[in-house]
Amino acid sequence: MIFQKVCEFLRGPLVQSDNLKSADLIFVLGGHRTRKVFGALLFFRGWAPRILMSTGDPPFIARILEKEATTSVPIEKTVWQAVRACAQLKWPSASQCFAYLDQREWQVEEIPIGLLGTLGEIKALAHWLKNHPSIQSVLIVSIETHLLRVRMCCRRLLPPDRLVLFIAVSLSREELAARGERAESDGLKKLLVEWAKVILYRVLLFGSSRL
Repeated sequence: MIFQKVCEFLRGPLVQSDNLKSADLIFVLGGHRTRKVFGALLFFRGWAPRILMSTGDPPFIARILEKEATTSVPIEKTVWQAVRACAQLKWPSASQCFAYLDQREWQVEEIPIGLLGTLGEIKALAHWLKNHPSIQSVLIVSIETHLLRVRMCCRRLLPPDRLVLFIAVSLSREELAARGERAESDGLKKLLVEWAKVILYRVLLFGSSRL
């Protein structure tokens, strides 16, 4: 009982999720595969016409997109051919990429990532959004206990004229099991690590300017 209350006390402030609304882009942070599955489901259910995923394994992303695809999003045949071709590749594990999909385009581009992955991903997203001014709203997907730290990075680094909503992965264990997936754990150890990261990020982001 005490252990559970400690976990709830630590978890509560970390969970900074918004209500799901339609947007111009879904952005999925790197990490556990369930984030990618959930992001793909949001895309194919029509919550945004574009999806951008941060990953070290674009072929895995391509396979998830193939698996979750529905006819409700009419993607051009040549685009699916490119996705399927990517799904067969072996990717060098050292590189971090953005994998992008909409009805007319599939694109993979390498991005710079430093020692702190989330910080590097949001910096790369900031540059990406500056090059895509027509995208005015973004759904950012991660697990719920990461959203405080993600929100901190976005407030400091993303263009201030974009609407950003923070969406927690909300697939039940039953839904994940039906897809052959497992939930991402967030026990006491991970909660303590996340709070250490929050403190570190506050220090690093203090006084930094937008890109």
